[in-house]
Amino acid sequence: MIRFGTGILIATAAACAAFGVAACGDSSVGGGGPPVSATGGGGATGTGGSGTGATSTAGGSSNGGSAGATTVSDTCTGACCPTDASCYSTSAGATAPGAACMARIQNTADHMQMRQTWLDILTPAGNVIPLVLGTLNTYTQLPEAACNTPGGGTGYMQAVDLDLTTGISTLGYTKFTTTQTALSDGLCFVDIGMGADTSATSSAGWKDVSDIGSEKNFDFSLPASMMSPSGDYPPGLTPPMPQPWKVAPTKAKRVDTDFNVANDRKALLARLAPTGDLGMAGYTGVFYYDTTTGTSHGYSPVSYQIIYDAPATAGALPTTYIVVPIREAEITYRANDPKAPNCIGKYLPGNADPTTCAEVGMEATKPSWGGIYDTTPGEGDAHVQGYFLITELEQVYSKVLGQTLCVSYPTRQVSQDAGWATDTEARCRKAAAWNPSDAMKGLPKGDWCAASNSMASDACHDSYKSVSFHAFQAFKIKSDHCSPL
Repeated sequence: MIRFGTGILIATAAACAAFGVAACGDSSVGGGGPPVSATGGGGATGTGGSGTGATSTAGGSSNGGSAGATTVSDTCTGACCPTDASCYSTSAGATAPGAACMARIQNTADHMQMRQTWLDILTPAGNVIPLVLGTLNTYTQLPEAACNTPGGGTGYMQAVDLDLTTGISTLGYTKFTTTQTALSDGLCFVDIGMGADTSATSSAGWKDVSDIGSEKNFDFSLPASMMSPSGDYPPGLTPPMPQPWKVAPTKAKRVDTDFNVANDRKALLARLAPTGDLGMAGYTGVFYYDTTTGTSHGYSPVSYQIIYDAPATAGALPTTYIVVPIREAEITYRANDPKAPNCIGKYLPGNADPTTCAEVGMEATKPSWGGIYDTTPGEGDAHVQGYFLITELEQVYSKVLGQTLCVSYPTRQVSQDAGWATDTEARCRKAAAWNPSDAMKGLPKGDWCAASNSMASDACHDSYKSVSFHAFQAFKIKSDHCSPL
């Protein structure tokens, strides 16, 4: 699948993470689940987190762990809470199960289906700018005036299907769809070049071909000879990937005990390698789930973000999209109620404009969503970290920003100051110093090192770290997969 651009949406964000894709049924989701009740956790005054991996907690400085019991309000309160019952899981409206996040279905304790409703990005710097972050948040929303999201774009929909009965969890991005279809039929995970997307024209995978200035149909892919060095990678970590890229949501297997990526990285990669026991079984990630606290911790060596381009005509379906690989994505999230996990985080209507109920902005002090355990403004109860390889970012072009993601992720100004872009040229590969085989001088100075999955050094700076927070609401996810267009 080659993208001939009609207008790229934006540079992508650090939103995505571990978990997987499997044909999980919907039998335990969507009807008659128990009402949301009390949960375990210390709330804003708690003293510990429940995660034990490299992300360590399900939130930030104010999050609570499993220190004690607290009652979680599941009611949407405030003048800007939608009054239309269609915005909630039942006709009870603002007091329906999952009303705190405007859940659309009722999950059960052993099967959770959700879609992302909000994200806040801390790094890389280029994804924090209002144009990028604001647009991504617009595209996580359905265009529903009755639910206070009339400007929703639906082009950036991340979803999770966690099934404890099968021990399989799924995280990926969904096909662009109309609001009515999404509400009635559910969302569908996207395959690209494999699975449901195996037509003669798409089986090769995705390659970015787009116009840039006066250059028509420029091929942004790079040959294998222009990939950054991977000789120091631990076994099982995929080397930098030339396009085309084949994409499917991650398929993650539940493990019995939690892990710490800092200590267990080599063992996890070995199990998930093509020759490892999990890799041979078709798994591309692992997850641990604590049924007592409703906390999940997942890890995947390579995951993919999918962002649909804005359609050429208002109201039309998009015809193109971009794909961005995120490396060693690790996610920790905690459901509001482990007995009825309908929300991860909550809607904050008090932060909306009291006159119009419109979102004020992405300022950290006035976010539209937040957590119930991590109540720090701009953070939440789902936390994701990973990194982006520079040689993979250089193969993806943002037409709105007019630059490759290699240029945009550290910000255009930083790239220009370092000599990797100019006022008229926004492709790292055009810089005189571009020589990815030279790990010290031939690449932009990233802040992360893929080989060690740690802070960059002069000898290894081939990546940009990704850190973000998220909120999710219960939503129907289809058991089948879809082609992207």
